[in-house]
Amino acid sequence: MKRSLILRTAVLFSALLITLMTTGPAFAQQSEFQDSTEVVLVEVPVTVTKGGEPLRELSASNFELSDNGKKQKIIGFEAVDLKFGDLEGDARLPAAARRHFLLLFDLAFTRPEAIIRARETAREILDQLHPTDLVAVGSYSSVRGLITVIGFTGDRRQAELAVDSFGLPELLEQEDDPLGLILGQRAGTDPEEWQALADQKVREILLRANAAEQVNDQKTRALTLSRNLEGISDMLGQIDGRKHLLYLSEGFDSRLLTGGQNVAEAQATNRASESGELWDVNSENRFGNTQVQNLTSGMQATFRRNDCVLHTVDLSGGRRQTRDRRNPESYEDAINLQNSAVGITSVENAEQASTADGFAGRSNESGLVNLSRNTGGMHFRNLKHLQEGLEGLLERHSLTYVLSFQPSKINFDGAEHQLKVKLKGAPRGSRLLHRKAYNAPKPYIEIPVRDRRMNAAELILGGQDGGGVATDVLAVAVPGAGDQPLVPLLVEANGADLLAGHEGVRADVELYAYAFDSEGQAVDYATQTLTFNAEAAATQMRRSGVKFWSYLELSPGEYSIRALVRNVSTGTHGIRELSIRVPDFAQEEGILAPPLFPEPSQKWLHARAKNGGDVPYPYMMGTQRFVPAARPIVPAEGSSTICLTGWNLPGGELEIEARVLAADGEPVPGTRLEIERDYPDDGRYSMVARLQTSGLEPGIYNLVTSARGDEMAEALESSIHFVVEN
Repeated sequence: MKRSLILRTAVLFSALLITLMTTGPAFAQQSEFQDSTEVVLVEVPVTVTKGGEPLRELSASNFELSDNGKKQKIIGFEAVDLKFGDLEGDARLPAAARRHFLLLFDLAFTRPEAIIRARETAREILDQLHPTDLVAVGSYSSVRGLITVIGFTGDRRQAELAVDSFGLPELLEQEDDPLGLILGQRAGTDPEEWQALADQKVREILLRANAAEQVNDQKTRALTLSRNLEGISDMLGQIDGRKHLLYLSEGFDSRLLTGGQNVAEAQATNRASESGELWDVNSENRFGNTQVQNLTSGMQATFRRNDCVLHTVDLSGGRRQTRDRRNPESYEDAINLQNSAVGITSVENAEQASTADGFAGRSNESGLVNLSRNTGGMHFRNLKHLQEGLEGLLERHSLTYVLSFQPSKINFDGAEHQLKVKLKGAPRGSRLLHRKAYNAPKPYIEIPVRDRRMNAAELILGGQDGGGVATDVLAVAVPGAGDQPLVPLLVEANGADLLAGHEGVRADVELYAYAFDSEGQAVDYATQTLTFNAEAAATQMRRSGVKFWSYLELSPGEYSIRALVRNVSTGTHGIRELSIRVPDFAQEEGILAPPLFPEPSQKWLHARAKNGGDVPYPYMMGTQRFVPAARPIVPAEGSSTICLTGWNLPGGELEIEARVLAADGEPVPGTRLEIERDYPDDGRYSMVARLQTSGLEPGIYNLVTSARGDEMAEALESSIHFVVEN
């Protein structure tokens, strides 16, 4: 069977399927992976407004789309409305419709006290975002560039902690989380003491950073800022969906961009013009710095290409705002002109001030206005303006139309493709905002490591299943030390699929697994990179593949576990999400684990994660270890060994039953369960049984086991899926 491998732009163009289960594995039919044809699917998020309000009830017929000037057929259309959609508790939005907000605190042009003051507003911003929005927190300096405190996450508590601590390592527990999704307050610190310590440490680090910045002049810092913002935009371009960068700063001298002279300089220029001595005119003061202007213009083009919007927030609070005495409306008009271009109405007049030397031009805030210009972004005059204006910003971007098309021919060379979207039949005065370009896929190994990790985090947070390698995962909670639950993860990846397209002797495969609680907070993770000789292991890989074992430490409760596996060289990847319930072993409630199917240990290449070093082996039949199958294969006619394990089961006679359900949930006749022996062991009860099957058609089935006893109020049930092959 031939399948189409969908490669989505702004994702790292790779494929692998990973399935993570607690009650049993999910399956991809092996026949679905026999052959593949690569297809690029480009998704274009579009926002349409009229009078500052989203324009609803548009259809695919209202849009015309072209790629490098060639009209494209729109093969997919979806309208995602955050205001009226039933999305409050559901993070499963189309990737291209998801909104991302990066709060970026500027240390290059901002005094420490302004940064401290902005943190409270940043926390309030988090409360205004939609539950499906993802937020990241970072700081910028021309000395160190972008420092990501936490990557894009839907966990508001993690984001607030990042804002409060400013990412200081002495205040945070981050361990070795490679994707930066988990932060924690240092253990044993009182919350009030921790906050006071955070304020003190933040001031100290900001003072040091501010002092380091003063070594360079404003022009050097402005040049560095433009280069770094362009790099940040390219990094964000690896992520699907609209990206909003909120740049919180006191700004830089706008004369670097627009020119401008004080009274003395203007008089000198006039005298030089009258005398013909134009060589004596400072052209940079008069017209602005050409190098800064060119870099800023290029940066803004990069933002448009990567579907990023740059919003600027003045942290000076109007402290340095100035007004042209000869043209008193120029400053206010500059801001209003920019904001009206994207359908924004000013909510506050600029504070008026003047300088002693009669400076006639623009303030540092005008530098911020010019910085966000041409990106579709908004300028906020101060923190109060930000709080008031953010509601309107979120409203304007609450409705996203996702247009999908498939280029007829594309080279996998990373080349840029220009996009153009036109409105048809829309009301007069409608405004359209869309990504201006996309890049064709390119070899995964050429993508910077930081961008790969950001993409991995995006895949984990998106929680959408997908990929092109047949992979199955088994996860069963067991008691740990002191009855603290452990959740072992057993991941099987088909070797032939995993190495498809791989070149070279060395092969690196990485595994990420993160657990999120019922409120969306990342609480634990496991990660491992396996390196092996692809040539030496080729026979084994073709016969089966790789089996990873790791574990998570989780308290009793409901969780979502999301896992990602990928080939580091090719980018081949897969993602899977599932919901699990971890029981409370300390409460002495009866627990029946899913039935497990032992298989020969030599079937797979085995790899044990680093964090599994001190954990007892969880899969036991009495005193004997066994290797369970994450993808059990059962004969249509015959018998299979299974192992049943229970905890806190009552004494006396137990009645164990089993039934097999088809994919539609209907019972399947001709199967029975025979108990061969049991192993009672002080709270843990293991049983070995034989599952007899007869007349099963090829397909996926669900084996449901139940335990009943005289002292049990109700029966215990557990289940696992299995496959019958042709």
